[in-house]
Amino acid sequence: MADPIDTRAFEAMTTAVDKTAVSLFEPEDEKGTQGIHNALLAAGMTPAYGNIADVADAALYAIEGEFGEAAWSMASAIPIVGQMVAGRRTLKAAKEAGEETVKLFRGTSKWHKGEMVVEGKHVSPTELMGSAGSQPTKRRGIWATDSVEEASIYREVDGSKGIMLEYEVPKSWYESHVSKWNDPSWGGFGTIGWFEEGIPVGFFKKVHK
Repeated sequence: MADPIDTRAFEAMTTAVDKTAVSLFEPEDEKGTQGIHNALLAAGMTPAYGNIADVADAALYAIEGEFGEAAWSMASAIPIVGQMVAGRRTLKAAKEAGEETVKLFRGTSKWHKGEMVVEGKHVSPTELMGSAGSQPTKRRGIWATDSVEEASIYREVDGSKGIMLEYEVPKSWYESHVSKWNDPSWGGFGTIGWFEEGIPVGFFKKVHK
């Protein structure tokens, strides 16, 4: 039987926010962090679900990760905004039910606009497809680790400052979606996991710059 928290997480991540919310935003609304901040508040985001400024920044990255910097509109952002709020509610419900959560980190030398999010899930950018060891399957998934130190290595892989993406997921979701990398020669930090279907944007917690 599916874990109730995991089932709720899946439903929350795959259900778009009520389309009536689109009417809350005028075409001239600012396409920036402040505009997303206001959209999150309108969609029901409160301090009880986490730091709204961090979530707004993460939502903006997620939106640009799917649509690119110039292609998205506030109306097209509504589903992702809804998923961000739903993700926070899912985590809060999991914690209240006594379930553990897992923090995951992904370091990247830069944010690939229009390539890092597909259908509401974080994935590896297309430039990594086919490079040795970057993808264990042909599907667009993503590597992530429970170690900040390990993620920092990939953040600075080409000498740039890069960014680090932080996620928080219910432990039941983690255990049912992760494929752990068990290379016997591994000498790095923590555990690296492969998420074949990506990580839902609703579990995207913060961008470390």
